Amino acid sequence: RHLEELRPAAILRRKQERWYLGPDALSASWEAYKSHLLAKPAWRGVIESIDDTSTLIVNELLNPSGAIGRRQGLVLGYVQSGKTANMAATIAKAADAGYRLVIVLAGMTTSLRQQTQIRFEKDLTSRNPEQWIWLTQHSHDFSLTRGLGMTLPEGQTQIMVIKKNAAVLRRLTEALKGMPSKLRLRMPTLIVDDECDQASLNTQAYKNSISRINKQIRGLLDSELLPKV
Repeated sequence: RHLEELRPAAILRRKQERWYLGPDALSASWEAYKSHLLAKPAWRGVIESIDDTSTLIVNELLNPSGAIGRRQGLVLGYVQSGKTANMAATIAKAADAGYRLVIVLAGMTTSLRQQTQIRFEKDLTSRNPEQWIWLTQHSHDFSLTRGLGMTLPEGQTQIMVIKKNAAVLRRLTEALKGMPSKLRLRMPTLIVDDECDQASLNTQAYKNSISRINKQIRGLLDSELLPKV
């Protein structure tokens, strides 16, 4: 397997003070995921690259222990370059660093959403299940009946894989609004937009028009809804 270098575009524009120095002895999610990769001969030669690149990306995220705000960036990679493995490594390290909600936007079809969830369950969360709380299932996208609870578990990270679907995004927004604002303030959130050129962009022809999915994603990024994202 050949792993191309993945470079966060945000780093090319602006840097922030370094807050994440890489995994340590308490980084249970990353260590579990690294053990999974080490068990696969095809991945052993690229683990160091995945480790270095994901550390670089996590440092460009918002410091979960810092002030409220938003950080946004873009990571580019070729087909079969290890993008999904890099996403999993970044999610694992973000959870270890204090992120308490991970939202993965996984395409527009049910089959792609299921495929992505199955892979993250198999490769990432099943390795140390005590760290993770799944808010979606193989058979079910996010819904209010299976959604966010009214409490924020200490030391655990909630994770979901959802379709880029206006109705699903609306349900998620409603669930977040139903949580006390004090809990949302304590819930640093990582949103990973896989295939971000699909549906996420505003595709309307007129300047003042906004496409449905783009509007819903903008709503998720509102600082009053998710103060740390």
